[in-house]
Amino acid sequence: MRAVLAILAILPVFAADGPQVEKVTPLGGQRGTEVQVEFTGTGLMNINSAGFDSQDLTWKSTTQATPYKITGVISIGATAALGPHVVRLQGMDGDSGSFLFNVGQFPARAEIEPNDTREQAQLLSGLPVELYGELQNRSESDFYAFDAKAGERLVFDLRTMEHGSYLECKMRLLDASGRQVAFSDDRTDFDDSPYLERRFDQTGRYYLQVDQYHGPRAASAKNSTYIVRISSLPTISYSSNLGGQTGTVLRMRLTGQELHTLDRIYLTRARLAEHFRFTYPHTIPVDIRPDPATGDAVERITGKVASQSPDHCDVEFAIPASASIGMWRLWAGARQGVIEGGFFEVSRSREVGESAVAAVSEAPLVIRGALRQRNERDRFVFSVRAGQSLHFHVQAAQLGAPSLDSVLELRDEQGKLLAGNDDLVTGAASFGNPDSSLFFTSPADAKVQLTIRDRLGRGGPEYAYRMHAELRKPSFQLWALPENLTAERGGSVDLAVRMAREEGFDKEEVEVWAEGLPLGVTVEPAKFRADQAWELGGDGLQMTTPELVLKIHVPASLSAGTYALQVKGAAAREKDDPARRVVDAQANLLRGPLTNLFNFVRRPLPGIRLTVVEPWPVHLKLSVPTISLQEGVAQMVEVLLSSVPDTIPVEWFGLSADVKSELISRDRDRAVFRFTGQQARPAPVNKSLRLAPAVKVDGRWAVGSDLEVTLLRPRS
Repeated sequence: MRAVLAILAILPVFAADGPQVEKVTPLGGQRGTEVQVEFTGTGLMNINSAGFDSQDLTWKSTTQATPYKITGVISIGATAALGPHVVRLQGMDGDSGSFLFNVGQFPARAEIEPNDTREQAQLLSGLPVELYGELQNRSESDFYAFDAKAGERLVFDLRTMEHGSYLECKMRLLDASGRQVAFSDDRTDFDDSPYLERRFDQTGRYYLQVDQYHGPRAASAKNSTYIVRISSLPTISYSSNLGGQTGTVLRMRLTGQELHTLDRIYLTRARLAEHFRFTYPHTIPVDIRPDPATGDAVERITGKVASQSPDHCDVEFAIPASASIGMWRLWAGARQGVIEGGFFEVSRSREVGESAVAAVSEAPLVIRGALRQRNERDRFVFSVRAGQSLHFHVQAAQLGAPSLDSVLELRDEQGKLLAGNDDLVTGAASFGNPDSSLFFTSPADAKVQLTIRDRLGRGGPEYAYRMHAELRKPSFQLWALPENLTAERGGSVDLAVRMAREEGFDKEEVEVWAEGLPLGVTVEPAKFRADQAWELGGDGLQMTTPELVLKIHVPASLSAGTYALQVKGAAAREKDDPARRVVDAQANLLRGPLTNLFNFVRRPLPGIRLTVVEPWPVHLKLSVPTISLQEGVAQMVEVLLSSVPDTIPVEWFGLSADVKSELISRDRDRAVFRFTGQQARPAPVNKSLRLAPAVKVDGRWAVGSDLEVTLLRPRS
């Protein structure tokens, strides 16, 4: 039976959201090579290039484009900085949101399916290697086979959530009989990425299994790619110091494996894509600025090795007085390659070691310390003045330290508890921030005692910390979504602004406004209410997050292009105070499949971007969003056309041999198609396809919304 279905209006895909990226495959490539890359998402037909955070990475060519997928070639320079880089797609419909693309040092090897069982395991040869794979559904796991010799040491470094994937994994090593010889779920208490190091007892065939987390909060993520680096690199487990002051010489002990092979150690200023432990609220030192143009231009401090053995290496860093403050990253090189250590903070504040702290100290001050024994509590006495506001906070997990879950307690001279804090953000692993932060305003001149301890009473040399004492009142932090806005000339777009209140900043109104607007662009200011709280949800992980929406109006006279926006906020009660604190809203790259529910790790970006595109009168409107087909039974579907010349054909993306499409009639305003099921053999279950109508006018594609087609299995 034939039927013409009712017409429903839809929005064109190039509306305010612009192109959206869900996944990059592979997740990276070896520097000095060219990589064939596939981006999947929506609204990708008019993409013509990609922008990177470094000139060392370039989009060389586009090989294929559909509404849901674009493939192309990325060229990676030989001196590109190792690690994650920020990439965004660019085209006539605006820019996509940012994603991560990783630069590796070893030959890249793509996963070859099927490799879902040990019998189908993909055989690896020529180690070291970096494997790029994907777990496409919840039940899949990938197997790799390799040969190892007795006494050989190999490191298996699985990279997902820290490097742009949404996948939470686990990893197993199996012997030739399938017996498990090693297992890793989480690298540390605060890092969900598995990591295995193994010295093999016997020569033989072994298997690596990459599997998924299947617990109650497992997410079926579309972005399910991964990287496994297999090498014999040395390992840095932790360092004794997490930072230092400009203009000083700092001695640091690195602890790990095979450290006697290190021949160079250095620090580089952390690029924005490397801010792994950035949550709201945060105390991590972040300087929001564009990265250097090339890897060679990244600021570097070279260390001097004083002594080394297989399990430790002592190194000295002379930190220049001119060194940039903020986060740096530790690197070490050996004959086998380069390894990443943790992160390192450079500050200009006065710094002392815990043993050198005087009986009474004054802020500002940074204390470098460690809880070296079980149940150790480090205590420091500070002198405070009446009305003085102090902020004490810990840097440990935010700098990649593997162990410490700090607790801060502030007491008066009689031992009465004045303030305390466990976590900046309560949560598990990547959902939270276990570093501590507390604020205190003294009612009178006094001496107070600050105590730091581990929440579980653990201790050891790896329980290092940096304790900041600074003069500051509690405030708030702002971030904006999305990072890249797209609007037509003469149109408007919404920008969501979210707020995290620091502890002690309660029942305060916050005014939010925009600055630095292009000529003619207007944004109406808005205000957070005093009763909008940032607080933990009932499940211990979910956050209640205050949010408001700024409506951005773009005049028809504004030229197409990309513009920077600045969004700022301040406490309403300080409106007339010339010394009021103004807070910048940060754009950031989200990480994780449930970013609207959880305080996932984010990466700061240099600014909020508004892309203005030309108005586009070409539209396609579909009949209904879904149809069902049986073999030999037809369905009629209309596509209403706006501003489409008669000579321009309507194309369908996503067609397969299971569906036959025929154009029945066509005029300037509509096209009628007949779809017929073409199942070649009886299907065991219903099958779904996603189709999209599209036209290309003057070099620009207009794409209609999806037509979901269900192919019904024959009735028995």
